[in-house]
This record gives sequence, structure tokens and C-alpha cells, in this order.
Amino acid sequence: MLSFISALLILILGCVVYQGNVYFIL
Repeated sequence: MLSFISALLILILGCVVYQGNVYFIL
């Protein structure tokens, strides 16, 4: 269960960083 939560947090953080990079480039 803990590993699932960790993976979910990493996925959300990755999406936020990816969107931030896209906005920065645009």
C-alpha cells in the first residue's frame, strides 16, 4: 500500500514538473 502511494505521488509530481516545463518553454 505504501509503495502504491509513493508511486502515485511520484506520478503527480512528474506531471506537475512536465506541465511547468511546457509552460516555461511556451
